[in-house]
Amino acid sequence: MKPKILLILCLFLVGCASKRQEPCKPGKVLYQSTVACYHEVDPLNSGEELTLEPMIDIALRNNPDTMRAWATARSAYAFHKQTLSDNYPEINVVDDLRHTHISAENSRLSFTNTVYNYNLIASYLLFDFGTRCYLHQSSRFAFHAARWSKDFTFQSVILEVIDRYTNYLRALETLKVREADLADAKISLDVGEAQYRAGIRTKADYLQVKSEHVNAEIQLETAKGNVEIALANLKNALGVTMNTPLRVAGLPEDFSPQDLNFVVDALIETGKSLRKDLWAIFATAEQKKADWKAASTLGYPELTGDWIYGKSYNAIPNEDYHNIGTISLRVPIFRGFFYEYNEKRAYQDFLAARADVRNKELEVGLEVTTSYWNLKTSYRKYLRSVEYLEYSQEAYESTLENYKAGVGGLQALINSQDTLARARTQIVQDTADWVISLANLIFSTGILDENFSATDPWQNEEIIGEK
Repeated sequence: MKPKILLILCLFLVGCASKRQEPCKPGKVLYQSTVACYHEVDPLNSGEELTLEPMIDIALRNNPDTMRAWATARSAYAFHKQTLSDNYPEINVVDDLRHTHISAENSRLSFTNTVYNYNLIASYLLFDFGTRCYLHQSSRFAFHAARWSKDFTFQSVILEVIDRYTNYLRALETLKVREADLADAKISLDVGEAQYRAGIRTKADYLQVKSEHVNAEIQLETAKGNVEIALANLKNALGVTMNTPLRVAGLPEDFSPQDLNFVVDALIETGKSLRKDLWAIFATAEQKKADWKAASTLGYPELTGDWIYGKSYNAIPNEDYHNIGTISLRVPIFRGFFYEYNEKRAYQDFLAARADVRNKELEVGLEVTTSYWNLKTSYRKYLRSVEYLEYSQEAYESTLENYKAGVGGLQALINSQDTLARARTQIVQDTADWVISLANLIFSTGILDENFSATDPWQNEEIIGEK
């Protein structure tokens, strides 16, 4: 009875080991297969215009970059858990059937035998000089690097949405500017045509204002195309298809850039302490350090234990049960220069990773400083562009009145129109630059948004709380 129980247990273990696993199911998953690896959120579910916050939520759920970051983090987490299996014994079932038939030449004598063996084999690493521990540390730091890279990817997606949302609003405002420019050009055209028919202006003057009107129409068509392109870029950042209807809310009517003052050194220190990409690179350096320590122990002895329990059935007939325990000491003697240069390679990889940490720290300081002064510069330019627009508007109105009265030249009117058009464009550009500079400053300091639980498709999974 005992052999049958052992055989049933062996077959059960084999069945468990070969059980088919469902693909693409890392836990509570919203995403199925590569086509439905994300479910698109309809931006018009509410029928209202979308502000920046819901668009960020849509992007974090649908942008392929966030999906890839999640998959990479979960893969690193699974690999870390996989390496922990070295702390447990390895148990296998080994069955073999051997049939032997021997007959002597020129003889009627022959020998036939069938042997069937089934064994339950357990192996366990009893002792090494830290290799197993260092490999566990390496996989743990690799997981942390992937996890923090995921967070940085989320922040990058948020910044991308802000940037493309601002560019879309800039394109809309530029379209309004071009419409105003066309209206001014139409006024000049009407006045020029009336004066030409009255004999006050020459035909050359009339053709000049006519060409300026056509140029304003060209600029308007360009602005219309830029609006559609900016909207397509925004949809791309949200991770939705180009044919998805999208209604976007603008900025508040009373919105205007503000003068913000910070201490740059304090911002740099904030960036060094909060930037997730810096954390990820630091974790990678620690991973390389653990790999180096693991490589330094590969040439040392290992102590393993093995236990074999099973049965051999011989058709003679003869059968026996065996219960064997073994302790083995493996001492590496010679493998060329493998161990020596493997350790040297791992050490140089660690030095390179440590240099990457220093390089990233310097890069963070540069990004914070650049973003801060871009913010200050854009605000100062905005103040000047307000004055620029005010004076340009007054100059155009005065020049137009003189032109209507017949005492002003055509070239002066055209110049004032061009100046007014540049002033209108400049204030739109400076406002958008201020918004983007502020977003870049917040991003470069690492405080863009650290709470992603509302948009986390696996918010109840173990990976979220892993430390």
